[in-house]
Amino acid sequence: MIVWLSMCLAAFAGPGFDEVGGRNSVPGFGPDAEDASVTEAQIQRVLQRESELLEAVRRYDPTVHQQLLRLRDNDRKAYVAAMVRVARNVERARQDPTVMKRVMAIRAKSREVESLVRGFSRLSAPEQRERRKQITKLAGELMDLKQQDRRARMRQMQERLDALRSDIEQRDRDRARIVEQFVDQLLEEPVEL
Repeated sequence: MIVWLSMCLAAFAGPGFDEVGGRNSVPGFGPDAEDASVTEAQIQRVLQRESELLEAVRRYDPTVHQQLLRLRDNDRKAYVAAMVRVARNVERARQDPTVMKRVMAIRAKSREVESLVRGFSRLSAPEQRERRKQITKLAGELMDLKQQDRRARMRQMQERLDALRSDIEQRDRDRARIVEQFVDQLLEEPVEL
């Protein structure tokens, strides 16, 4: 349950670096190759679990819950994208136990960056130069963590592609038998006892 809740909140990991030098308008959400491939059916499945996901987020982190509610009320498209990402993270955590460790590291580093950014404009020029160095160092570490996570996701995708490729090749080899079994099943009469 804790892993599930943490993964729900992982989508709100803080400032995003989903593009070189880019920051997301919604923390943890931005351009993502997986977002482009989301089907309407997938969206409907996620929205069927909407209240369950929202309640879990509310219990774990009321601030994030409020962010989601604001998104729901003000930007439905961003809200749906957020909920899809939350559901995807839950599934990733089920498939790969190391996801949790990476997500929590990203979240902690994001909070560090955010804490250094707060009040930056109120610092003197020399203090700003020093703070900028600290922010730059942490931002680089955050970028490295996010890249590590992306590489892990890519490996998972490659594994799924390899398994699918293998299945296709096996079915090609067994084509005649599979077609024959299919036809047999279609033509079988139900047996009455």
